[in-house]
Amino acid sequence: MKKKLWLIISVIIVICIIVFWLFYTRARTVEQRYPYLDLAQCTKIEGNYSKGMITELTPYTIDPGEARFEELIEVIRSAEFKTRLSNLLPKGTKIHKASEDGINWDVEYYFDNVMLPDGSVSSGGILSIQYFYGDLTLTVNGEIINCSVVNEAEWALRIMDIIQ
Repeated sequence: MKKKLWLIISVIIVICIIVFWLFYTRARTVEQRYPYLDLAQCTKIEGNYSKGMITELTPYTIDPGEARFEELIEVIRSAEFKTRLSNLLPKGTKIHKASEDGINWDVEYYFDNVMLPDGSVSSGGILSIQYFYGDLTLTVNGEIINCSVVNEAEWALRIMDIIQ
């Protein structure tokens, strides 16, 4: 009887862990994760990038009206970000050795007067996406999430092509 009870409890625990894992790591777009952020309301995009062995970051700014502005909005809007379980662990410092084919970029989306879930209003660089030599992070209003997207390497190169 005790063995059966422990087996049932163990099975329930395993099922709970699997359900948590599936729910926590599910893929969602930026607008699904943060319904208060309407990418169509973005007022400016800026950031930095570097490629290959160059460690110095090159800044860029993209204003509405430029073709690459809409393209960059659409690339981010269509991406489904899958949360990594590593978010449950303490965050450390990112260190990566530069390589000939490595890329590093960040894209910061600026908004005016966004109503946040807590009732406050915020303006400025509310959404930031960073690709640091294979590590993808999504930052919204100070909340940092390690994540991934489908075909991440190609997706990251596509964004690099747009911002260069």
